[in-house]
Amino acid sequence: MEAGCDRGVCSSAETDFGGCRFGDQRLTERAVISAAAIMRHPGGTLPHKMGANELFGFYRLANNPKVTHAKMLQCHREQTLKAMEAAGGVVLLISDTTEVDFTGLESAQDLGPIGNGSCRGLLCHNVLAVDYARREVLGLANQITHKRRRVPKGEGQKAKREDPQREGRLWKRALADVPSPPAEVAPT
Repeated sequence: MEAGCDRGVCSSAETDFGGCRFGDQRLTERAVISAAAIMRHPGGTLPHKMGANELFGFYRLANNPKVTHAKMLQCHREQTLKAMEAAGGVVLLISDTTEVDFTGLESAQDLGPIGNGSCRGLLCHNVLAVDYARREVLGLANQITHKRRRVPKGEGQKAKREDPQREGRLWKRALADVPSPPAEVAPT
């Protein structure tokens, strides 16, 4: 167990990210260490969440070509879907989109306009699963990153509504990847 690691936080990080398949066990271990650091300090910036060694280790993890958003999300998502199934009652799927600002990061590529259009970044649409009865967050059931398109000057409302990359479609796309709940069996 990592030094200074709360047993519950480390256990949760191990459960959610210990199954990541990057093809290198050291990367999986770094994913668990990084997740535990973020869980210990959920607010603020990465330098506020992590010590220098953890931060540089996280940067190496994030910059490794074997580590992708999809692979990182997959292992956490699998645990969330299991928890949803085990909940046995009502599970709320709470969706929202936030802007992730990468303005000023020269290494960040394939970004779209965000904010008032002068910043660069991505939209991140999250589907958070919550056990209604226990009022407990189960985890991310899905997460989609999306590059906002630049709308050509003079594009009409009809063309905007029909565009397949329209942001409003993120909600439906994100929920389409979440399995339907089992049909309730009526008592006999």
